[in-house]
Amino acid sequence: MKIITILLFLIINTLSYSQIIATTAKGDTVLLNKDGTWEFKTEYLKKNLNIKTVLDTNTTIFFKDSLAQQVVKGQKVDYQLWYNPDKWELANLNNSSAEYSLQYTKGAAYCMIIPEKISLTIEDLKNVAIVNAKKVGKNIEVVKEDIRKVNGTYVFMMELKGLIQGIRFVYYGYYYTGKDETIQLITYTYQSEFEEYKTELEKMLNGLVIDKIASNRRPNQTAKSAQ
Repeated sequence: MKIITILLFLIINTLSYSQIIATTAKGDTVLLNKDGTWEFKTEYLKKNLNIKTVLDTNTTIFFKDSLAQQVVKGQKVDYQLWYNPDKWELANLNNSSAEYSLQYTKGAAYCMIIPEKISLTIEDLKNVAIVNAKKVGKNIEVVKEDIRKVNGTYVFMMELKGLIQGIRFVYYGYYYTGKDETIQLITYTYQSEFEEYKTELEKMLNGLVIDKIASNRRPNQTAKSAQ
């Protein structure tokens, strides 16, 4: 179990920001790879992605669970993450990308939050996550996605599944972009356990609170949201 847990965290690290998105002096957007090479973003994504461009808006309004009485607060970015201490605990799993990592106390489910002082569109954040997933895994598939309002803030939700080194996994996450900040809140588990843990994973995700004046605006995205 410990080896598999470490492997899952290594996978998440790879999915975080394997490329850096940058803008040239001429205003072109490029992806900078770790090996020093770069490509125009549009050309790179065309080769690796086939995604829809319309994001639906979930009509349900989501709030943090009444039993979520424990909180961690952002150090890089202004946010709060509330969780049920009877079901989740902070974990030290040696993940350099995550500001906080948590483990479900009743099974093999995990959570991590990655804040960055960088401004990206939701479409850019989604594209990079999928491209990186395809680099390390097989049969990567976006199962579900939408825009939803969580504790007064619009976020992008994405459920993604695939096969990495023989492990069938599911990532279920919320993604937020602000004027100069990006937050990835990601829960994950084995595909075989996902339906059993889904309710608890969603309660964890719904513990994200971003208390900002502009938080009621729809997320910064290039794709259109359904009204």
